[in-house]
Amino acid sequence: MSRTDLAIGICLGIAIALVALALYVFGGGAGESIDAPSLDQSTPAAQQAGQK
Repeated sequence: MSRTDLAIGICLGIAIALVALALYVFGGGAGESIDAPSLDQSTPAAQQAGQK
């Protein structure tokens, strides 16, 4: 295997990983995870801070 093949493989791997990450984050997969924060519901800490 030549250095060119190695460089092409590394670049393709990084590109595929970035595309997969972007699809997960912006495609809605991240919003369905268990620990995803919610902006439309106020938490007890936010409610207490607002009452002070």
